[in-house]
Amino acid sequence: MSAPVKTPSFATENPSDPVAQAHWALRKAEYELFKEYAEGDVELVDSRDFDQEYARLSKSTGMPKWQVDSAVMAYMALRELPGLRELQQEFQRLDLPRLKALSDAMDSFGENATPEVYAAVDAVMVEIFTPHRHNAALPTVSTIKRRINKLIADFDNAAAFCPENRKEREERPKNIPPGSCDVTFHNGRVGANQSGMTMMGDIATMAMTRAIIDATARSHGLTLEETVLKLLTGEITPTGNATVSVYAPKGPDGSVDLTKSVFFPGFGWTNAVATEKFHSLAGLNGFEAKNPATFVDLESTATHTVNGHDAPEKVKEFVRMRDGHCIFPGCTVPARRCQLDHRIAYEEGGPTTASNLYCLCQKHHNVKTDKRAFYLPDPFTGDIVWLFADGTYAITKPAGFLHDQVTLTAPRWVSTLSQVRRHKQKVAHFYAKAHKLIDGYEAGTPYPTTIEALEKLEQEYGLKFPFAPEPPAQEPDPDYEPPPEDDEVAEEVDDVGA
Repeated sequence: MSAPVKTPSFATENPSDPVAQAHWALRKAEYELFKEYAEGDVELVDSRDFDQEYARLSKSTGMPKWQVDSAVMAYMALRELPGLRELQQEFQRLDLPRLKALSDAMDSFGENATPEVYAAVDAVMVEIFTPHRHNAALPTVSTIKRRINKLIADFDNAAAFCPENRKEREERPKNIPPGSCDVTFHNGRVGANQSGMTMMGDIATMAMTRAIIDATARSHGLTLEETVLKLLTGEITPTGNATVSVYAPKGPDGSVDLTKSVFFPGFGWTNAVATEKFHSLAGLNGFEAKNPATFVDLESTATHTVNGHDAPEKVKEFVRMRDGHCIFPGCTVPARRCQLDHRIAYEEGGPTTASNLYCLCQKHHNVKTDKRAFYLPDPFTGDIVWLFADGTYAITKPAGFLHDQVTLTAPRWVSTLSQVRRHKQKVAHFYAKAHKLIDGYEAGTPYPTTIEALEKLEQEYGLKFPFAPEPPAQEPDPDYEPPPEDDEVAEEVDDVGA
């Protein structure tokens, strides 16, 4: 007798899981609170005073304005997505963080997005939020952003910035040679007792700088912020050894293809300037380097096996870039702060090779060591299936740069034109929206509002905009009295002495 086929469902809707049911109740409450912004008539969103609306909601819920703002904007995004809106009406699968991620990513299309764009977004979101197997993991915020960013690249929808203003801005910056940087100190912001400093350089130089800061932070047990401050003020000195891992396409002869961009994890694909800097650092293309790069063939690294317990550095780096972060469901501890776990214990015959090594943070490594959970990788899709002691399971997916390159569904080790183009399109959309924000500032938008919006945009895309607006001149204080001249001071002293 065959086993009954289980209906596809998300783990968040498991009727026998009290935690899942409790959080579903929370999502239902969120839906009841904000659903009118997704389903209400046009008058609701076109006529109501948003300040009064947010004040009303903030007073009734106790939520701060920024949280109310995020929730309202997130639910308003569903107005353009009828299929996803219907799913949300029935199942309330998207909580506020997921809806906010959806709304923020959709904003990147600009205010002139076509119905075709929204239809494509709707189809993709309905597809990923419709379960295709029993007890599936609910799509994460990262998944939402990644899928919509792909659509942005596919449609290449332009934002409504002013071309003349953009051209004028882009002619201002200094020409920063490869290996150099530009440092700018900013005046205190309006309404805040703060100043700032911006350091700009090519991708290769900034990646090298970040690697040195990270290595120094690890050696001193400091946070990134503490390390930067102590380095700049001379309290500590940089750690001598820092490794920058770069992924470069191979040419037909197996050596680095000098005509193509390379990928710096956390920074992206290089342009011509950063590629030249990479060649100079690595000792390629006629350059002489103080410490030439060590090149590792990732095809052989994927299957490299050693007899001992500890993996060589090239295998560790491969595993880190395949996993991206801790592979435990919901954990986002970066791979570089994780331990490498032998899935099948070394003492039990588990080999020291990439296919048996996975990134786990200390906490979740302990969970696996205590036998409260075990995981099984799917060699075809790369999914990680976690089996828990109570009989339940969860599915997660590695998020590293190499993941899509090492599964059987895409076993290619080359940076394709489409990959490079997708990255360039992402950057193009970021610059278009950032220029539009500066257009608004030059047309009268308050400076603090512009800076706040620009910072949100930079955080969303992980990029820095090099044409930040100059703060407005401070108005003179009507009660300010200048100090007396030296002669006046002398006269006062003489009077006192007399």
